[in-house]
Amino acid sequence: MKRHILYSLLATTLLFGACSKDFLDRTPANKVAEEEFWHTENDVKLAVNAIYGKLGDAMFDDGASDLTHAKNPWESASTEISAGSIGSDRDAGWNYIPIRTCNYFLDNVDKAVMDSELKERYKAEVRFIRAYTYIPIVQKFGNIPLVTKVLTREESNVPQAPKQEVLDFLYNELEEASKVLPISYSSEKGRITKGAALALKARLYLMENNWEQAAISAKEVMGLGYSLFRANTEDARNQKDNYAKFVDFDNAADETNFRLGLRSYEGIFQYENEGNSEVILDRQQIRVTQSHLNNTLLLDASVGGWSFFNTHSEFG
Repeated sequence: MKRHILYSLLATTLLFGACSKDFLDRTPANKVAEEEFWHTENDVKLAVNAIYGKLGDAMFDDGASDLTHAKNPWESASTEISAGSIGSDRDAGWNYIPIRTCNYFLDNVDKAVMDSELKERYKAEVRFIRAYTYIPIVQKFGNIPLVTKVLTREESNVPQAPKQEVLDFLYNELEEASKVLPISYSSEKGRITKGAALALKARLYLMENNWEQAAISAKEVMGLGYSLFRANTEDARNQKDNYAKFVDFDNAADETNFRLGLRSYEGIFQYENEGNSEVILDRQQIRVTQSHLNNTLLLDASVGGWSFFNTHSEFG
């Protein structure tokens, strides 16, 4: 009797489910449907914040050179690249997924109803990130496909554009972004600024040995209020370092200047000096969840690290 009741309930459930047109046509609970997005200012902000995650870490690039050895081939293609055994099935730096993400944003952001000035600023931030992503690709490969929109399947076979065409596009993108981006933010630390766009443009000109244009862009950055961070004292721990074993100092003043120069450079990256006057663009880090990220990757196993990278001198 109980079995009959159970079967009847099951059949009734399936019947009602089969009769409902929307039973299987449902949005996954862990995703947002495209039709439900791109409506509000908050939608756009969330999208931009996610794109900031595309500003990746370049540490593995050294593993692809003769500077270091990246010992774990599953972490990146660096081992194969340095050995000269890379194939088209491995990403040697031509990953276009971040670029597609930026293009997708720029193709859709105008659907949102929001403050127009803020929308233009968000666009400028994403245009910077797209340019930032393109730079290492064009530096490595020269002529590359220049993709500035989301492609359909029929459009996906994009021919290579000449390197100079890509560079001109990037120079223009960074210049246009710099006209919209603010010099600083009152509360949102780590967002892309006018200085970041101009500084990246100056760096790209330097990479291309265009000294005149690099100087012009760098001078614009210098006029925005940045200045060198300077340490004026050493703590007791640093005073124990004896650099005279490695450097011939002319006098005590020469040694003092040398030591304070080191302390100044170190201080740029110390937590207590966060957001100092020399910082143009920095990656914000949550100490609780990322407290020892780089230390874990770089340090030797004897001190609790994973030793992802080793200098070649260690291998003879």
